[in-house]
Amino acid sequence: MCWSNKAFTLLEVLLAIVIVGCLAGAIAGMFVAALETEEIGRVESALGGEFAVGFSRLMKDLRDAARLYECSPTSVGLTHWTGLMVGTPKGVFLYDWRNRRWLERNGGVIRTAIRSIFSEETGLILAGGADGCIYRTTDCGRSWEKIAVGSGAIVDIVRASDGTLFCLQESPPAVYKSGDDGTTWVPCAALPDAPANAHALACHKDFVIVGTDWNGYGNIYCSNDGGASWQVASAIYVPPNMWMYRCPVDIQNNSSQNLTDYQVRIEVPFKQGKMRPDFGDIRFKKGFRPTDPDLPYWLEYYDSKRAIFWVKVPSLPASSTTRIWLFYGNPDVTSLSDINATMESTYRVYTNYPNQPSAPSNLLLTSGGSWVTLPFNFPFWRKFKDKTYVCYYGYLLFPPTAEVVDYSNSTSEFRQRCMVAGFWDYGRQLYSSDGTYYEVNEDNAIFEWRFGDRGWRRVGRWWIPWTLHQITRCQIFRNGDIVFYTQQVYQFNNRFTPHAIGVSEGDGVNHQILYEDTPPPQRRCWLFALRKWVDPEPSATIGNETQLYNAARDVTCLAKPDDGSRLFAGTSPDGWVFVSADGSTWTRTKGAFKEDGTWGLAVESNGTVCAGTASDAVIYRSFDDGASWEVLQKINGATNVPSFCRRRSGEWFAVANNGLLLYAPQLGWEMKDVSTAPPGIAYCVALAFRRVRYFFKNGTVQRQCDGQTEILARNIDSFSLAYYDRNLLLFAPASQLERDRVSVIRVSYSVKSRGRVLSRQSAVVLRGLP
Repeated sequence: MCWSNKAFTLLEVLLAIVIVGCLAGAIAGMFVAALETEEIGRVESALGGEFAVGFSRLMKDLRDAARLYECSPTSVGLTHWTGLMVGTPKGVFLYDWRNRRWLERNGGVIRTAIRSIFSEETGLILAGGADGCIYRTTDCGRSWEKIAVGSGAIVDIVRASDGTLFCLQESPPAVYKSGDDGTTWVPCAALPDAPANAHALACHKDFVIVGTDWNGYGNIYCSNDGGASWQVASAIYVPPNMWMYRCPVDIQNNSSQNLTDYQVRIEVPFKQGKMRPDFGDIRFKKGFRPTDPDLPYWLEYYDSKRAIFWVKVPSLPASSTTRIWLFYGNPDVTSLSDINATMESTYRVYTNYPNQPSAPSNLLLTSGGSWVTLPFNFPFWRKFKDKTYVCYYGYLLFPPTAEVVDYSNSTSEFRQRCMVAGFWDYGRQLYSSDGTYYEVNEDNAIFEWRFGDRGWRRVGRWWIPWTLHQITRCQIFRNGDIVFYTQQVYQFNNRFTPHAIGVSEGDGVNHQILYEDTPPPQRRCWLFALRKWVDPEPSATIGNETQLYNAARDVTCLAKPDDGSRLFAGTSPDGWVFVSADGSTWTRTKGAFKEDGTWGLAVESNGTVCAGTASDAVIYRSFDDGASWEVLQKINGATNVPSFCRRRSGEWFAVANNGLLLYAPQLGWEMKDVSTAPPGIAYCVALAFRRVRYFFKNGTVQRQCDGQTEILARNIDSFSLAYYDRNLLLFAPASQLERDRVSVIRVSYSVKSRGRVLSRQSAVVLRGLP
């Protein structure tokens, strides 16, 4: 070993001392840690086997938790899947899955048949009784709280995305809701035209949906405001080229003329549930068979009460009645409304129109022009316009013609403009009442141009001053009709407006002009129409309805996959299954079961659907959202499979009405018999979860389950729990949504030994949580 004769500076000496001190400290720390670990192990051993077993139970319970319902620094509440709750005529029975045994779970409170069961992984269970009460438990049925709700059996209970609970009363149909986890319930709005029974309830997206018996026009009730109001929809199927209903329409030709290809106005009242809301399934036919050819028609207007159609009828003999047929009630077809096939290609002019437009009272302008928005689409030359430019000089312009103000009134300009001319000329405003007036109504708009002038008129030998007025009105209608009326006409400087009355499409070709070079007669009406017209016009009367096809069915069950992308409905008596994206428009799947109805449905997000049917208790399955079906299995000894439920791990369970409990590891697999509920009859099945709670109190760690509390460890100095999300960020869960984010829990505790506090901690990765 060689020593350097180099002298060290004071800084280098101090640095060396620090390094040596750190090394010594680290070695000492390792030694002390080893001593503490060894010592806490001896202390834990001294605490006895109770301590080791207790904390291993805590770790195992956390790893196998289905859900956390409580999270605090000194306590944690969790649930475990226990088995299956089955509703029977004798109340509730629990099938203990681990011990393969049935346990009566009425808690001395339930003394009625249980028709529905709602359960959550938080341990909340609600049972709907045939007595109109809901029974509530959070200890897996060891004790129940009886809550009066309605007067009839509670047949379904569901929760909406906002946390609100809804329940359904079978008869009379009624929906109730709760905002406090089922402790109290209030009624929702009454179902309009409610049938005798309701069967199924679902919360789909923002809708609450009820499946009922056929009420005459619908079997689905939808609410988008939490049950404050309801709309009726229909899950029905009508074969191709078939309509459910037909009515005769008698058209009386009141004139002495034989009419051909005449456009008849027919007003059709809306029939809720029987017609599409947009009247798209309306058809008019000359023959009474659904397969007869359609007559051309144009739907002018519709609202929630009626629709106005123009139907082109081939022949209407003079002074006689002609019958055509109205068909409706097919939700799978769309509108064939066609103005081009129904109305005339050019305006027809009628010079003896009897209906004079009334005088408008709203002053629009006294010079220039202004755009006016129309409350309807005006079919000018069969092209729809929603606004018009009103000019002070007596005309209306329509897009695409740009706004222009002039009184040049040349024929060439007229043909190049998309316009209606009632009075296109120079007008002088001499009085306060002169100007352009207008009035806009639901199906028409009236415009009036008023001008004044002064002149001299000879009376006998004398010339006296004379005041002259020009008043012209133009009324445009929603069906394309245009009515002109001239109340007074005057000439200025011996020149009259050449385009007194006319319409132009603006293409240089299509136009109609009256009195181009001569003044029109006063107090006369003219009709320009895209239809044929006689006076008096034909009248149409709709006769009594005949039902051609019976599509009436009851919606008996509703189900949706976990992703909430669609909703399925099972019906009776034919067993058809329908699917909907929004709950209001339904499409039948391809299956047609021979059984008496589908009373149970199970759906997966991957397109797998199982349907439990009545009469023969056959389970059908589909792997393509119902595009095709096959028989999965028949349940011997049963007549119905009314209820399914699913664990988050993918396992499925079902119950037949003979009480037989069934199990399949995946939906679409054959369901194996498990056991039979003691009463031998079952209505519903749901998962059951047991609540377990660990907490620190008075130096002890305690476990609470099924109403019993046991001490796991004593003489604990401190006990704390810390929660981490999936990104391993430490946080304090304050709500159920946040508790579902927990993925890791750190358990820390300490004990005192020989005056020293020794501590230990471990982390648990949760496997069962969402």
